[in-house]
Amino acid sequence: MNNQQISQDSLTINSDILNLDDEDNYMDNGYNDNPISNSPQTSSPQSDQILTDKSKEPLSAAMTQQHRNQSMANTAATVATVPVLKSIVNGTNVHANYVHRTGPVDSGKIRMLVNPNLIKIPSIMNGSINNNQVLPIENPAKSFDVIWKDIVYSVRQFNRATLKMESRNILNGLSGQISSNQVTAIMGPSGAGKSTFLEVLACRKNVGLTGCLNVRNINQIRIAYVPQNNCLMELLTVYETLTFACRLNYSTMPTVNYNRVEKLITEFGLSEIRDTKVARCSGGQQKRISIALELFSKPNLLILDEPTTGLDSSSCSLVVKIIRELVRNPKYPMAVLATIHQPSWSVFTEFDNVYIISHKGENLYLGPPQELLPLLEKINLPCDRYNSPPDYIIEIAAADYGSKPIELIQQEFQGPQLGDDELEQLMTMAETRVIRKTPLLKSTLILLNRHGIIFSRNMMIVFYRVIGIILLSVWLSVTFGNSIGESSGCPLKKLQLYHMPIDRLNTLFEEEVLSVMQNNCCLFFGLIVGLISGITTTVLGFPREMHTLMKEYNNGWYSCISFYVTKTIIDIPMQLAIPSIYTVYIYTSTGQPNQYFREAYLLLITIMVSFVAEGIGAAVSAIFMREPTTAAFAAGAVPMPMILFGGFLVKYSRMPFYMKWASWLSLMKYAYEAMITSMYGFDRCQYNYELFASRVNVSAIEKPTWAEYLPFMLTTLNPNGDQNPDESLTGMDEDEIAIRQLYTTAFDAVNGRNASKAFSYDVSIIFSYYNIDGDWVLYRSLIIMVIYLIIVKIITYFVILNKLKRG
Repeated sequence: MNNQQISQDSLTINSDILNLDDEDNYMDNGYNDNPISNSPQTSSPQSDQILTDKSKEPLSAAMTQQHRNQSMANTAATVATVPVLKSIVNGTNVHANYVHRTGPVDSGKIRMLVNPNLIKIPSIMNGSINNNQVLPIENPAKSFDVIWKDIVYSVRQFNRATLKMESRNILNGLSGQISSNQVTAIMGPSGAGKSTFLEVLACRKNVGLTGCLNVRNINQIRIAYVPQNNCLMELLTVYETLTFACRLNYSTMPTVNYNRVEKLITEFGLSEIRDTKVARCSGGQQKRISIALELFSKPNLLILDEPTTGLDSSSCSLVVKIIRELVRNPKYPMAVLATIHQPSWSVFTEFDNVYIISHKGENLYLGPPQELLPLLEKINLPCDRYNSPPDYIIEIAAADYGSKPIELIQQEFQGPQLGDDELEQLMTMAETRVIRKTPLLKSTLILLNRHGIIFSRNMMIVFYRVIGIILLSVWLSVTFGNSIGESSGCPLKKLQLYHMPIDRLNTLFEEEVLSVMQNNCCLFFGLIVGLISGITTTVLGFPREMHTLMKEYNNGWYSCISFYVTKTIIDIPMQLAIPSIYTVYIYTSTGQPNQYFREAYLLLITIMVSFVAEGIGAAVSAIFMREPTTAAFAAGAVPMPMILFGGFLVKYSRMPFYMKWASWLSLMKYAYEAMITSMYGFDRCQYNYELFASRVNVSAIEKPTWAEYLPFMLTTLNPNGDQNPDESLTGMDEDEIAIRQLYTTAFDAVNGRNASKAFSYDVSIIFSYYNIDGDWVLYRSLIIMVIYLIIVKIITYFVILNKLKRG
């Protein structure tokens, strides 16, 4: 054992991660970096053993000789340089971030105490490595405290047993205090309220909250909250992610210094994955990216929810070291709080303080982790040597050993002993919290740039959607046929009737009505495609965006209106492309009128339906952002009432009176009326007659034999004759009058004698069937749809904003 030596390779840390120089020398100024514990750590002078954190290997002869020479030449605490670990400073105290020699050279032997938390990580907050100097941590002029007392947070929930709304406390009288330049770990069993407590400290939960949350020695506090889920834009590279974060945080400045981005990439060990998409980064790398993003705002209070969850021991240790270094910068005082789940003992002792919450959301312990085991021994609850102390204290907090141990620990910890008068003199967290106001236009342009890059890299989904809508359009056109659009529902004039063979007269009316209804089915299905595609596409992608929005909005990167305007603009291409592909193909392949204004109207109607659907989908996604299954179900259920009360399946006039109001609230009612008007209005009957005349030889048409019997047929159907002949019959020949009266008889039989609409050759019978008064219905419906769209967009915006504020 006396001849054991340390291998230099065993002390090597990835320089890309820590960004350490090979020749840094640090002078000990006698200041202990640990503001909590100042107890010296010594080793026995008789022991020649060299302790390391993970390995014990022999030290090479050359290295041993180097340290012997330096020690003999500098008898009064001379600095010794070791590659990678940077420096070994003479002294008896163990520095929190540096390696110290524990005593003078004895018989050529060097004793070192090496621990993972003794490795120096360059300072990050000021973007430098402090000029290779050891700077004091505390700055009395800038240090501050965060104090909370009697924090109670309750939520109302439905009790199925009593069928009543009841209040349940999640946090029960929490009290404590943290200081700047400290890293505090929050621990407790599942359901203890750790994440809720973090959100309370981040000022994200106000409803149902009572107690005091104050700050001392600071007038303005900037809070940054990093949720458990990283909430990153996965299609951006690491460099792009940090660059956009830098631009958004410095959007109020005329110029942006991108050198800070490069420094953060280097200091967080992200250089090797600089141009890698975030989706391909490991969990530990994504967690470091999430932390680095929040440093652009230079927060005073950095709150991390489960920063080590899902990481291996090496990544976990690295993340904790980075967190520790964040608070070591005297220029920007910062306090860090992090919830942590089942840490190892080495990670557990790297925190300055641990705050343990019991299973009932009550105080259990707040103090240095090194003092926890003596406390347990003091109350006769020592930790077994084969048990992990962090796991043991969590078992106690979960009441696995009953309530008595919890009561004993709580008697030792009483929380901050501050009176109400003293607390009243302190400023509250809400008063001192800085809420940054970002310029609307500039932040919107930055977001447009960011989302534009994401959209361009998501072209496979766009490709699949386009291919899907093309296949659907082809399928429908083949199903309905290429002549379904020729039917207009217009009464046939004399020449058109004379052109009709006698064997088709019996089925003429039936075929015309069926063709018109099938054509309506084809066109109405296009409206359904625009409605459902607009809702489902948004519901599938928007919940993830909502999580990112919630993090960035609450951390003050930009306003809700900036994001909403950006999302609306970015969604325009797809909201235009999908309805356009379907409408243009179906219109041209099903024999619709060769009049482009009708196609333009139909396309406009379908696009507006798609835009309204996108707004509805965004609102549903915002409401159920944490429940994607419920969001998908709700998104599928919302279009059903609109389709049912749209007027196609059930006529408005045939609905029960108590259900007619639902028709007036249905978007599809106005879209369907506008579609019918655009397709069968605007002199469609005249167009069909002119088209007929252009295709046949009118002079060759002769009066058929069956036409001789039209007056007799009319007399049989209407023996009393028309007592009030229409003035428009003047100038018609006998056949035309007979045909008109025949149509009038059939028209009255369908609509009733008291129908307000009179028969006309110039209007399709479908207008009468759906109670459409004229071409002006199209413009009325379009105006109502625009108002509908505006209302939906406004409601969606406020739903998203409310969700952001309530968390």
